[in-house]
Amino acid sequence: MKIFIYFTTFFFAIMTQVCFSQNLIAVQNGSSTSFYTSLNLAFDSANPGDTVYIPSGPFLAADISKRLHIIGIGHNPDSAAATGISVITGDLLLYQGASGGTLTGVKCNKIILFDTISNYSVRRCNIEYFEQYSSLNTYMVQNCFFIENIVRNQYLTYYTKNNFISNNIFVGYVYIGRNNTIRNNIFMEETNSINTVYSTIENNIFLSPANNPNFYFNIVSNNLFVQNIDPSFGENIFHNNFMNIPHSSIFVNQMGYDFNYSHNYHLQPSCVGKGAGIDGTDIGIYGGAFPWKDGSVPFNPHFLFLQNTHTTDSIGNLHINIKVAAQDR
Repeated sequence: MKIFIYFTTFFFAIMTQVCFSQNLIAVQNGSSTSFYTSLNLAFDSANPGDTVYIPSGPFLAADISKRLHIIGIGHNPDSAAATGISVITGDLLLYQGASGGTLTGVKCNKIILFDTISNYSVRRCNIEYFEQYSSLNTYMVQNCFFIENIVRNQYLTYYTKNNFISNNIFVGYVYIGRNNTIRNNIFMEETNSINTVYSTIENNIFLSPANNPNFYFNIVSNNLFVQNIDPSFGENIFHNNFMNIPHSSIFVNQMGYDFNYSHNYHLQPSCVGKGAGIDGTDIGIYGGAFPWKDGSVPFNPHFLFLQNTHTTDSIGNLHINIKVAAQDR
């Protein structure tokens, strides 16, 4: 396997992390960079297409109305032990101009998509609430990508369509619109899990012991259900699903209906979901085209160790000791 590191991205990631104790946000524009103390200043100063590197938080959320690529350190306390995690507090509001942007590697209180948003990507984030607001009550959020995230309470995006929702862990109720691809997720809600119509639902794990999920008119293939679902339910088309699977027989180390970083969401060797996905990979977050990355670190170089003296010596040198691991995805 070959791993390539582009120097400019690597350099600015390092510069961001070196300044993490000062809570400086780096905005990269081509070969130049600027540093800011708040997300509001960083977003206002950035040009469309710029990359914004967020160090360890917390930082108060600001509105995003331009196409930006936002990269944090990560949200897993273990994998970000050298630097601390990137935290955005408050409501992160994404407006139409944010289309085509990305958000990676942060812990957020709430993300709200306003009206017409398309081609936006949220990946490897830990989100308390995820919502969509449409003033016109029409399907305005579309062609977006939500991959390898943890959504801890509610995912409410009713007016959405044609989105790709893959390899996420949903703790709360998930209310999705229509014509979406919903693949290789874990739905952990105890009473009910998902509401969607006219979508493709495949390779997912549903832990709810409720009698039937709340979805209709979908194509439902190669999923694993703890409950025993009536095949005629909801006018769905069911193919090759596993029903009435004991919760205790699914994961290597997991219990209950809440997310925990210490749990192991790999399938047990004897689980019926091993290699049983529609593509021949495992059902759940470790299968499919975007298998879950342990540690949930972003794609840019990851800091294993970072130490600096915080003050310069007598001739103005700042002594820094850094150990970095390259990322292959």
